[in-house]
Amino acid sequence: MTPNQRFRRIALIGGSCSGKTTLIGELGRRGFSTVCEAALIVIEELTPRMGVDTLSEWRQSNFGALQLMIAHKQLELERTCNPLNGNLVFCDGGLLDPVAYCRYFDIPLENELSEAVACHAYDTVFALESLSSFVPRFKAGRLSDRRTSYEIGLVLRDVYRQCGYRLVEVPIMAVEERADHVLESLSTGAL
Repeated sequence: MTPNQRFRRIALIGGSCSGKTTLIGELGRRGFSTVCEAALIVIEELTPRMGVDTLSEWRQSNFGALQLMIAHKQLELERTCNPLNGNLVFCDGGLLDPVAYCRYFDIPLENELSEAVACHAYDTVFALESLSSFVPRFKAGRLSDRRTSYEIGLVLRDVYRQCGYRLVEVPIMAVEERADHVLESLSTGAL
């Protein structure tokens, strides 16, 4: 792809345990370019330096700063991704996710985060329904329980809609069916 060719950036959103990473893996297996979840990368980078307990405490008292780090990592990951199969790039979450998390936890947004979000766009946003079998992942740095995950999923939807996105819902079904649903929705041209 030459620098002048544009690719379609697709965001998959949802709370913890909605199957985003599993779906990203399936789309990657099918040959599409994917962007992994920025929050997990940031947590993985901070954990060896701080340790799990210290990081957990730091996150609670520096939530806005953490979300800003996640937004910057998301931008970096998306800017360096090259489409492999056609012109589609699937993102595990999106740049508006930190905005939703700040809103959910009633944390004021950093000005820099607001500015970064204002100039960013996705071509399509798919909202994944939370899976009925919630698996807590506290050792991986996740702090959400089932209720929090569901509520954050709702706030994510509100934030993306308020920023002008029309969401395509992805119901609970086998990962292969979810991937088929996403790809069929994109190929119909109705989005």
